[in-house]
Amino acid sequence: YDEIGREQAQSAYLVEASTFRRRIKEIMSTPVVTCRPYDTVAEIAEKMARANVSSLVMVNEDQKPIGLVTERILVSRVLAKKRPTGETRAIDIADPVFTALNPDAFFYQALLTMVRHRVKHLPVVADDKLAGIVTISDLIKTRSVGTISILQDIEDRHTIPELASAVAPLNNVLKALLAEKTPVREITAIMNEYYDRLTRKIIAIAEKELEEEGFGPSPVEYCFINMGSGGRREQSLRTDLDNAIIFADPEGITHEQARAYFLALGRRVIDGLVLCGFKRCNGDVMASNPAWCRSLNEWLETVRDWFQNPSSINIRHLTIFLDFRPLAGQADLAHKLRHGIFDMFVESPLASHLLAADELQYRQPLTITGRFITKKDGPHRGEINLKISACVRVVDCVRLFALRHRIEETSTWDRLDRLAALHILKKDDVEFFSAAYETLMFFRLRENLRKVIMGKEADNYINPDHLTKMERSLLKDAFIAIGKLQKITHNHFSIFWLPR
Repeated sequence: YDEIGREQAQSAYLVEASTFRRRIKEIMSTPVVTCRPYDTVAEIAEKMARANVSSLVMVNEDQKPIGLVTERILVSRVLAKKRPTGETRAIDIADPVFTALNPDAFFYQALLTMVRHRVKHLPVVADDKLAGIVTISDLIKTRSVGTISILQDIEDRHTIPELASAVAPLNNVLKALLAEKTPVREITAIMNEYYDRLTRKIIAIAEKELEEEGFGPSPVEYCFINMGSGGRREQSLRTDLDNAIIFADPEGITHEQARAYFLALGRRVIDGLVLCGFKRCNGDVMASNPAWCRSLNEWLETVRDWFQNPSSINIRHLTIFLDFRPLAGQADLAHKLRHGIFDMFVESPLASHLLAADELQYRQPLTITGRFITKKDGPHRGEINLKISACVRVVDCVRLFALRHRIEETSTWDRLDRLAALHILKKDDVEFFSAAYETLMFFRLRENLRKVIMGKEADNYINPDHLTKMERSLLKDAFIAIGKLQKITHNHFSIFWLPR
């Protein structure tokens, strides 16, 4: 992986000097201005003014960070409410510290933490004691293109065209992350946090527009869900959309009346996402399609039908749908649906067998002698589709185990971690499969990004002859891992008295 990264850093992908692999201790501020829980607001404000800082950390007697006080907090929780500055204490207003970083953490880890938890200040802790602090401003200062500010730009925009302009530089973030050898698992986590925030903003804009036009507010609670790679938080480029809506079963109005609102919402959200660089799903698996916009009970009935009548099209629907993840709205609707699906899976051994059989009909693109199996003719002669021939194979197998063991995580890596923790799969095997998936996703992302930069379609194909000797060896190892995972899956899910 290091060698691949070195080659990458020498390529045209390198947009800036190495930043994402810098250590937090290189950019953190230290020493940190602190306060104690019972310091007054007047004392806190004086400390901040004297040190010319916008925040300070509340620590206990052991110098462990337990809270954070910022200028925003002083304004909104003290001045705006006219609370007495001489009597109000730090402990009365401070935000609790939910997460902290180690000084040896990387820049990209700080970025991901800030995006995921929506915070602008992160304490840095060594040996359980406060060692420094990193702010969003510290991260922005290290980037010449201001990629971190995209987050704030998304929040500040109020129209879809403005959002489209704000997220235009996102591929620069992706290029830099890849060029600087950031693990693909972290790359996809970071990019999906951007995409999630963008989608939520588009949903909020669409809701407001519908209300202003007399169609809102929402008649019942709902949950907007992502599926496929977006549901697994494994989408890197802004490729095609897979999403749906779950709405609460209405009372006082019909399902069709409720659905009319959510279809209008879905259409606006999809149109907005397309304007922001995503592609429409060729199979119309989108919230704007009535087939993917249903009430909770309708979804339960639909999925039950898919399980009880596992035709090829229903199997296809299941493989798309079962990685769903709540993105906006009432997440409890998605949780109820997921637990209903867990029950159905256990009650439908035939469906689980057919899902396994559907996966196991494919084999890793490697001969017994270790030669790559590539396309024999056509425009992709000599190439391998890494998505269909490799990545999907891992995703499908791991999903089966997650369903059987009621694992709620949707990321393939997270599911593997849970399977190891539950002793369902051996730890060594999980490490092998996780590394293989990392390798496959790296090659797929690198090749797709190269094609996008050239103005071509990101088609997931790769030519093994264009890889270095070391890269070909890594790819072969990943394919061997697929074969082992499929064998384990066959042993767990095949019903031997049924034909495969």
